Amino acid sequence: MDIGGGSTEFIVADNKGIQKEISLNIGVSRLYQGFEVSDPFCDKDIRNIENFLEERDQGFFDNITARTLIGSSGTFETFYELINQMPFPKSSKTIELELEPFIEALETLIYSTLAERNKNEFIIPIRKQMAPFAAVKTRWVMQKLQPERVLISPYSLKEGAFI
Repeated sequence: MDIGGGSTEFIVADNKGIQKEISLNIGVSRLYQGFEVSDPFCDKDIRNIENFLEERDQGFFDNITARTLIGSSGTFETFYELINQMPFPKSSKTIELELEPFIEALETLIYSTLAERNKNEFIIPIRKQMAPFAAVKTRWVMQKLQPERVLISPYSLKEGAFI
């Protein structure tokens, strides 16, 4: 999963290679610009965003389960930093996140205020406004796929990926 501003890319792969891939126009900037939300998000805001995602997923998640979700750089690095309260390591290694703290970090972001995010040194300025949208989308994907593991690749798809 590679969360971008205009789109989000998904690749489903197994030991036989790539099985399915898609680029969906559900980027965080699109969500941010397309929804009037409260600060912090209320349950109605979250339902509206999730309904939007459901309407635009083109059935991609139908009949897919994933043992592992690999998040590509950017937003997932922010998730790491929020969980660990330290900068994402500068390396080319994939890092595993523990599921429970990851889900807790998503929940915290979803229900955080802009003032709280503005005070958080681990959320870079460009993500402070859009972080709750990314968290709602990521939680929605987690609910769809039910992965047992979450990994972070330090590379985005624009830099290339090889599994």
